[in-house]
Amino acid sequence: MTHARGIVAASLFKFTTAFGPSSFFVMRKPHPTWGLFALLITMSALAGKNGPWAEIKLDGDTNETLGEYRTVLVAIDGSREIVAKALYELQPGRTRLQLASRKRGKSGEMTSLPYEIELKPCVRYLFVADHAQQTETRRWRPVVKSEEPIKACVKRFGTAGTGEES
Repeated sequence: MTHARGIVAASLFKFTTAFGPSSFFVMRKPHPTWGLFALLITMSALAGKNGPWAEIKLDGDTNETLGEYRTVLVAIDGSREIVAKALYELQPGRTRLQLASRKRGKSGEMTSLPYEIELKPCVRYLFVADHAQQTETRRWRPVVKSEEPIKACVKRFGTAGTGEES
């Protein structure tokens, strides 16, 4: 066992003397362009958006005693290729949503309904499923419970809802 440790130590000694201790144990100072490169990546990540956006929020406060339940986004402008999350960033303008209520039917089914909306720039919309106003043909309806300005968007692009500078 002692002989094996001696071989490893001798090999390490030969390695460090061949390449120099400074190149093996001490890190070199990075090239100045790496710092510039890292700064550019950070700035581009922070820049993010080229223009104002709108947000669809689905997990806000609901009141089940008033017949309000959370919703799930099923499709955006006909595309069902979306990742399930609680907040979606979309371009302002006319948008077709397909929303489902999290309150399931008697058989356990989730029903979805279409909803068309004109999204205003720098505005966050909270959607709920309103089950209080049922009709013969519909158990619930999607409702915009609240609209609020997106502070970061307003700060960068102007007044919420208009896209104009304040």
